[in-house]
Amino acid sequence: MVKYYEKTKSEYSKDIDHLVSINKNGLWTKENLNNGHRIISAEEIKNNILKEIIIFDLDKDYNLIQKIYSKTGDISKNKWALQEVTIIKFNDGIVQEDYKDNFSIFSKYDDEKINSLFSNFDTMSFLDLVLNYQDLQNKGYNKSYLDQNLNSMLSLPFFLFMMTALASILTMNTLKQSNNFAFIVAGIIACVAVYYFKDLSLALGKTDRVSLSLAAWIPVAVIGLFSSIGILQINEK
Repeated sequence: MVKYYEKTKSEYSKDIDHLVSINKNGLWTKENLNNGHRIISAEEIKNNILKEIIIFDLDKDYNLIQKIYSKTGDISKNKWALQEVTIIKFNDGIVQEDYKDNFSIFSKYDDEKINSLFSNFDTMSFLDLVLNYQDLQNKGYNKSYLDQNLNSMLSLPFFLFMMTALASILTMNTLKQSNNFAFIVAGIIACVAVYYFKDLSLALGKTDRVSLSLAAWIPVAVIGLFSSIGILQINEK
């Protein structure tokens, strides 16, 4: 199961030059090295200390060269200081295991850079994202993550316009019908459905069922379709 996971993770990471992700599963980073690639995971990051670290060193063809386990690591500098380290090397089918009390690796990421990557993005405007798109990738932002946010910002005005159109259609129907209660209930159900549909679309993008860029526009297209049908029905009446 572990080997399958490692292989799958490598396959999905092949086309990403740099990757930093912090979620409920901890910290994940990916770096391109001169002779291959490195993927690092840690269950917890607190201040400048990582806990339960796993490091995968891969060659240029994404074959596993060695795997490093560490209980804790100080990432206050680019030279990470690891403690209680187990190194497992894979060489032509031969597995060698070595234990070290202390071990160090060099990384392009330190505690300050990792924190700045996530704290700065929350306050970034659409213009900053467009003008600094390539610089953000060089700093370590995931390209798919940037595309998702860019398309989310682009689609937001259209989404709000379509929601306003949908609300107007329901309002115009209530003016023509005596049974306003039914339309009020329909409006509430429509709002709840749109909310969950937008989350579903984003989930499809994050699980690679559709592209993240397309996932941002699917709710706009669907709401626009229903709004157009509603407008045609009003005109017929």
